[in-house]
Amino acid sequence: MVQTQDISLSHEGVLLHVRDIVASIKFYSALPGATVDGDAQGQFARLKIGDGILNLVEMNTPMRVVLEFDSTDVGATYNQLIAAGLRPGAPRRQSRGQTGVRLLDPDGNVIEIGSKSHPATLAKHDSD
Repeated sequence: MVQTQDISLSHEGVLLHVRDIVASIKFYSALPGATVDGDAQGQFARLKIGDGILNLVEMNTPMRVVLEFDSTDVGATYNQLIAAGLRPGAPRRQSRGQTGVRLLDPDGNVIEIGSKSHPATLAKHDSD
């Protein structure tokens, strides 16, 4: 049996797949309070809107939303997701330097739980 630990999640931002990054940057940066916080050569953009973050990535795929959460302990979060009957992928180091896990909601949207500042600490999961 997996014991739950005191962990904390906070909503980090939303990642939208867009067909035209230039048009999307123009549209979203026109919103009141929006500023472009980073642009990776026309393929990715990060906008700060108030206290929130909107990430845009150019992709020719069906429109899906990626919900991003930051965890104080990715390994403990993974174990709690498993204990709850969910099926996340195993924690792994991602290209952005973040340790994270991913899972899909019932509609196929991606839920990404990661930690930029905390390493994953996996406890052995007993299937008893």
